[in-house]
Order: sequence, then structure tokens, then C-alpha cells
Amino acid sequence: MFHSDVNKYTCKMGGSTFLIRIHFKQNSNWQGTIQWLEMNKTIPFRSVLELIFLLNEAVEQTPSAGGELDFRSWNNIELENSYSDDNK
Repeated sequence: MFHSDVNKYTCKMGGSTFLIRIHFKQNSNWQGTIQWLEMNKTIPFRSVLELIFLLNEAVEQTPSAGGELDFRSWNNIELENSYSDDNK
């Protein structure tokens, strides 16, 4: 495995703040830990996909202040495409 310096990233999603530490980068993938700052929880992740699932799970558990979060969806992609065609 290739060991690199630990990279730290902080991101805020849906009212939650996460500290992401990348410990290893190998085969176009990351391994590290994610810390959910508001809940004081830390968990290791083994891939970028697992990191995305952990972020998604945390955002779904956090009640949003303004109701539903406005994320893009594959279900409304036709609506998105019609907006971009109108703006040309």
C-alpha cells in the first residue's frame, strides 16, 4: 500500500459537519476515517463508495431546518434537462 500524509477535509452537508481524514490512497480509492462533528462519532471507511454511503446515511438522519433537502435525482433528470434547454 502507498502511504501518504494524512489529508484532512471538512465539509458541511445538510446542516451536519464532517471531518474526513484520508490515510491511504491506492488503486484510485481512498481509505480513512470520517468524523461526524455534531454527533461526536468517528468511523473508518474502506472506499470512496463507503464514504458516500456514510455521508448519505448521516444526512438522512439529520432533520433539515427547511424541510426536504433539494438534491438532484435521477428521477427528475428530464426536468433538469428542460431547464438547461430553456436557458440557452
